[in-house]
Amino acid sequence: MWLLDPYSFLYSYKSWLCLQALASGNERISRSRYLAILWLSIC
Repeated sequence: MWLLDPYSFLYSYKSWLCLQALASGNERISRSRYLAILWLSIC
C-alpha cells in the first residue's frame, strides 16, 4: 500500500536513513543526520 502513497514511502525512507545514521560510528554525524531528517519530516 505504501507504494501508492509517496508521503508514506518518503517517511519510511527517511526513517531508514535515520536508523542508518544512528548505526554509524560517528556520534556527531549521526546526530546531525538524525536532526536533518527529523526536520525534513516536519516540513
